[in-house]
Amino acid sequence: MIDFLSTRVTTNADDAACSRLFAAVIAQAIWDATKAPNAAEKAGEANEVTMDADAFSALRFLFGKRSVFPLYAEFIGADPRDIRRALVEGNPKVQSEIGRRNWRAMRARLRMMNIDVEASLK
Repeated sequence: MIDFLSTRVTTNADDAACSRLFAAVIAQAIWDATKAPNAAEKAGEANEVTMDADAFSALRFLFGKRSVFPLYAEFIGADPRDIRRALVEGNPKVQSEIGRRNWRAMRARLRMMNIDVEASLK
């Protein structure tokens, strides 16, 4: 269970608002990272230049070595490794939420970007 900072009764209004903002940023990044493949990706001709720009930025945010994502996740009361693991492993609930095709597109993008997914789960 995630103990969201914004839902604690002892959290002041400013911290709760900041927590909700960070949660929204993370949610948007997940949405962007798992969006449907573009034409180049569907044709198998995608690379870092031709892949969807929003997906590229989102994956760098979620899995990049120098990303602020871990700080955002911890601030809202979530473990960044758990979020990453849920995305990478694609359990049935995650795949039903984002769609199997979009999940596969995200995995292909991670490979294209040479992101060391295993390192981000440690």
